[in-house]
Amino acid sequence: MMFEDALMNARSRIERRPSLGPGRAIAWLNIFGLLGEPVDVYYFTDAVGYGGAEKSLLNLIAGLDRSRWRPTLVYHEDVGIARLIAGASRLDCALWAVPRMPEGMEGARQALPLALALRRRQPAVFHAHLTWSRACKFGLMAALLARVPAVVATEHAFVDLPVTRSSRLQMHLMAKGTGRYIAVSAHIRRCLMETFDRPAERIVVIPNGVEVESYATGVDPELRARFSDGERRRVVLALSRLDPRKGLGVLLRAMAELPDMRLVVAGEGFERDQLGLLAHQLDIEDRVDLLGYREDVPRLLACCDVFVQPSLNEAFGLGALEAMCASRPVIASDVGGTPELVTHGVTGTLVPAGDSAALAAAIRHVLADQGPTATMVQAARRLADSYSLQHMTDAVTDLYEELLSTHAGGTPSG
Repeated sequence: MMFEDALMNARSRIERRPSLGPGRAIAWLNIFGLLGEPVDVYYFTDAVGYGGAEKSLLNLIAGLDRSRWRPTLVYHEDVGIARLIAGASRLDCALWAVPRMPEGMEGARQALPLALALRRRQPAVFHAHLTWSRACKFGLMAALLARVPAVVATEHAFVDLPVTRSSRLQMHLMAKGTGRYIAVSAHIRRCLMETFDRPAERIVVIPNGVEVESYATGVDPELRARFSDGERRRVVLALSRLDPRKGLGVLLRAMAELPDMRLVVAGEGFERDQLGLLAHQLDIEDRVDLLGYREDVPRLLACCDVFVQPSLNEAFGLGALEAMCASRPVIASDVGGTPELVTHGVTGTLVPAGDSAALAAAIRHVLADQGPTATMVQAARRLADSYSLQHMTDAVTDLYEELLSTHAGGTPSG
């Protein structure tokens, strides 16, 4: 129980510090909504790259009612999240860079200074965004040590990796203090319950949301002509981080069977060189565009004939939702939380993960069978309305309100 003892000792050290007096009283009045000032929400991430989780975090910040909530992004300096930082800044979100907290005792030691800083700043809500099971653990530890009133953790992904006894104990202790875990899909909720024995009542499913109306845009004729080789080819689009888990190699192999089609991939990642090499080996490099990061996703979607999400592991599938908003046919791997969004034959087409032949056949079928495809597209567009940014932000802030009201008697999370 060395970790638990260390946690209790650290909390004791923080609580022996002098009271902050009037400032702390004002902070609590703010939390209870008695001063009419926005409530401080601190969003924490230890990400080193920009992907769906970071995009969803920016969407949440964008959707907040600023008369009620005042966001601050807490992060580690890293070139990989430059877009996240720039996006938060454009949204008039305060920025706070803190020292990195790596795995092991070095990270645990860094948690104490962060806890002391949180104690001084007095946020009402600390909301961590996790991209794997042990992400953000020392940030969460700091929030619990500082007795932030409402501590929330969103699980954006689940990677089934071996967990040591020490790590399991750490996560168990933090789970006891964390007010709620948000799972972006029922699949993630089941994984948390089965793998980490998280109690069902502490996990709420809140899917990612987007600004649905922003995807209704017209076709750019020049871009469409470029992608389609002057309408000589059909256009297959993927929006994805270039990572092995996203199954883009499977999609490239499927494209080798579709000589009348062109693949466009928007996203960046460390697998770019490997994908370029594979395209060369398959002799399809003249029909593959790796665009890198793009901010004009609605414009890209408007120019494609079909959207494909070939993931081998997927918590939710933000790209598929964006395609549904843009009224584009969706083909996706039948993995993770994807079937919660894409119902086979109703709102899209599901194929077995990793099966390039099945994927190629599905692309051919969807583009050839226009009647049923149009019906699925219409059903998917109607469904997309229930995944709006407003629905997501309302659900998340309702959770903040619930946790803060629970602690209105002065007993914070943890």
